[in-house]
Amino acid sequence: MISDTHEKLDEIINLDSIIFDCDGVLIDIRNSYDKTIKETVRYVVNKITNVDINNFVTSTLISSFKRSGGFNNEVDLSYSIIISIIAAIRLKIHYRKFILDVVENLDVNGISSVENYLRSIIHIDDMISELHYPYKNNIICNIFDELFYGSKLYSIILKKTPIFCCDGFIKNDKILLTKSLLDILQRKFKRKIAIVTGRGLVSARYSLRNLLNYFDIQNSVFLDDLDRSFAKPNPNTLINSILGLKSSSCLYVGDSMEDLIMVHRANKLGFRVIFCGIFGTDDNKDNKINLFKKKNAHIILESINLLPNVLNLDDDEIKHNDQNGEISYL
Repeated sequence: MISDTHEKLDEIINLDSIIFDCDGVLIDIRNSYDKTIKETVRYVVNKITNVDINNFVTSTLISSFKRSGGFNNEVDLSYSIIISIIAAIRLKIHYRKFILDVVENLDVNGISSVENYLRSIIHIDDMISELHYPYKNNIICNIFDELFYGSKLYSIILKKTPIFCCDGFIKNDKILLTKSLLDILQRKFKRKIAIVTGRGLVSARYSLRNLLNYFDIQNSVFLDDLDRSFAKPNPNTLINSILGLKSSSCLYVGDSMEDLIMVHRANKLGFRVIFCGIFGTDDNKDNKINLFKKKNAHIILESINLLPNVLNLDDDEIKHNDQNGEISYL
């Protein structure tokens, strides 16, 4: 989708760099990060309340939180669902109904918007204090990280003793990126290909393996390795990546509201960035498309394999692999 078509088409021709989000763009995380969220919430709620919520947390619920633009961090999202469910149990309201009210009161401030809403109807400071989030070494972070990384990788990365014996949902990451696509992109962007992602570098390298060598790692950003203040939609890390690449016109490829807000903020600060929204990894594709349209995304694609079409870098192999993909222009 491209607004002010002629002007944006000129910008696409003049693009000299491309920066990717990772999760939902280069990697389909529905069976990895999403499953980790579901199991973390179930485990922690049961640990604190003895209530088994079974399969209450769905991908649709996760997407509802992410649409607010304040939940690029999956552990933040897990924490917010956890305190919402516990608040509902305390209020003796069924959490299935109560969570809908929470979703209606979400905004770009993420966990703060959840805490403020809950505080307006129930005392939760003791719960917040007990969970000790977002500080490190709390039950939510520990459980989430071990379930995601698996016991072995968890002990290596975080230098902590695992409490489970599990493989980790990271093994379910589905890699969407291909060497063929990267070869094509290098024709236009040379080495000006980078990543700005909520993942840590070790996690990204574990899943992407040798494909990560195509990216300018020095000018990429792995937010899980940085202080929380740098989290999306803060545009500073994107701007630093653009400056490091010496780019005058950049394409950022993301799949979330945080990504889009980050790009809009970078544009307001005088940087030339086009946003490309990916919707193919969302279980409710129509909702994601409509959200991107409503928030003025420049380009909307079903898959990163359609990038050569938009960039006029058509390739027979890429076309064959994704010939039914959707491209939308404003």
